[in-house]
Amino acid sequence: MNIREMTPVDVAARLESENKAVYLDVRAEHEFEQGHPEGAFNIPIFHLDPATGQPEPNHQFLAVVLGTIDQDTSIYVGCASGQRSFQAATLMQSAGYERIANVDGGFSGKHDPSGAIVQPGWVDCGLPVSDGDGGDRSYSDLLEIAAEAQEEE
Repeated sequence: MNIREMTPVDVAARLESENKAVYLDVRAEHEFEQGHPEGAFNIPIFHLDPATGQPEPNHQFLAVVLGTIDQDTSIYVGCASGQRSFQAATLMQSAGYERIANVDGGFSGKHDPSGAIVQPGWVDCGLPVSDGDGGDRSYSDLLEIAAEAQEEE
């Protein structure tokens, strides 16, 4: 099954109109804290290795998603431009999630080599933005919730 691509504007409209829908931001925690779609959940698909500064897979990604987001929820997956989120959406689909869309353009938009915007991101579209860790939607809080859910099983 293919992952559906949606623009930030279309995603924002769906988040407003659907009862059970979430924006899942899969960027690193420091990126999320600098700005994210209002109400977004943060579960990074990659972490930065402190020694090398290189991205490394978050091996707990799927466990945290499964422990915090019901499979009957519409999930709009975004990152900075749409590449990491596509990887995350593909992983989630393989775990049984069906109501998934990738946010084409993500938070910051897609740019060509000259820096021109090819696909506007959430910010470029003037959509609501929050900063900080997201409170109970931060990765550290969601990690705790997922761990508690796993203990109950």
